[in-house]
Amino acid sequence: MEIDNIAVGNRIKSIRLDKGATMEEFGKFFNTSKGTVNNWEKGRNLPNKENLLKIAKLGNMTVSQLINGETGISHYNWEYISDIMKQYFNNYPIDKVAFKNTQTIVDLAFFLNLGIDDIINIYLYQKENKKPLGTLEELQKYFEITSDGLMSYSDSVDGEALMDLEIQASFLNSYAYKINKYLNTGVWASPTISRLKKNKPTN
Repeated sequence: MEIDNIAVGNRIKSIRLDKGATMEEFGKFFNTSKGTVNNWEKGRNLPNKENLLKIAKLGNMTVSQLINGETGISHYNWEYISDIMKQYFNNYPIDKVAFKNTQTIVDLAFFLNLGIDDIINIYLYQKENKKPLGTLEELQKYFEITSDGLMSYSDSVDGEALMDLEIQASFLNSYAYKINKYLNTGVWASPTISRLKKNKPTN
């Protein structure tokens, strides 16, 4: 399978932006220059194997996902996740079809680095709905609707409960935003963090 250097470059750029690093700062992780990072991100050439591994680790993904995106080998330990879910549901049998559908959609959104609570909620959705989430567009819509649903309870809670609700909704909106950006540009992160740094260039 031929490697799409431009797509790999977009993933590298997203990982850098997620870390809030300028090209110069990112290059220092690998003892290389801003120009080299720029070449990676533009798809002019690829990092060597050692640097690909380091970049993948920074992005919490496998090298396969860094290179191949949605079709890459998952960085999730699905056997372990299954065991956790069994404990969560008091050893009640896991729905194999819903679990497989969950695995598929979560791996498709490899760049989100979802937590176990997110994965369990997606599993419950997959189990309870006749049409499972199968595309990133559908997952984006799921996050948006779930966020709106949470915020519909905001008038009935206050204090810490309201704060927890707002935090959960904020995370879901962030996931939806990243999916939308990824679908439209191939990059899921924004330069906001690096722009907040005083006297830092905004590459």
